[in-house]
Amino acid sequence: MTVGKREKKKELDILIVDDLAQWRKKLVTIIKKPQYSIKIATSYTEALQALATNNFKLAILDMKLVDSDEKNKDGLRLLADIDKANLDIKVIIITAYGTEEDEETARRSQKLLDFINKRTMQASKFRDLVHQTVG
Repeated sequence: MTVGKREKKKELDILIVDDLAQWRKKLVTIIKKPQYSIKIATSYTEALQALATNNFKLAILDMKLVDSDEKNKDGLRLLADIDKANLDIKVIIITAYGTEEDEETARRSQKLLDFINKRTMQASKFRDLVHQTVG
């Protein structure tokens, strides 16, 4: 499946992509506003499907979507797919495993708002960034 612009897409606010249930729940809890529509994806493939059928203002992408695979960087692949399709969406990459090289790769994208380490993420700053982006 490819990511592309399709007519009659559903308008949603936020796409959260993380393979770990505790992080999906934590992110929703941090950013939740009653008016936000949030879609959850647990894998690269689910995220592609969501992007193909919905318009989002913001995507929050875990960089490593297969926790058991040390080399997995599906979040960066999704960011590249979003760039390639020129989707009108902003992206935040979150990770507990990112390197400086990974961050440099992500920052080449015009879509990237921030590259955040999960271990040092400050909930209030993260919430503010999301609220400023989505409204």
